[in-house]
Amino acid sequence: DARIGQELHHYTVEKLLGEGRLGPLYQGVDRRCAQAVAVKLLAAPWAEEPRVQQHLLTWLSPAIYFNHPGLVRVFDVEQHQNQTFVILELLPGPTLAPLFAAMRSSRRWIAATE
Repeated sequence: DARIGQELHHYTVEKLLGEGRLGPLYQGVDRRCAQAVAVKLLAAPWAEEPRVQQHLLTWLSPAIYFNHPGLVRVFDVEQHQNQTFVILELLPGPTLAPLFAAMRSSRRWIAATE
């Protein structure tokens, strides 16, 4: 993956964690404080659409101020060399993809309180 080792401002992309609809999610590090973070990169076609980039920046920037145990913290929302990215709290544990797939196939949903 060509993005491994890429520097985005003061963040470094370290390893791929998964792929989502908006783009890949990487583990990274904030070089200012050596903190592990999640780095969400906006992928094509969204990365090529200025309106989508602006929408993401506008709507996610206020989320930086949210701190709740039921939410993943958003640390930063930026653009660097035409790459829009979101820096998120890196949570330990396995991916939730198998759980979501099982829920979809059985048409069962889990309440947000579980």
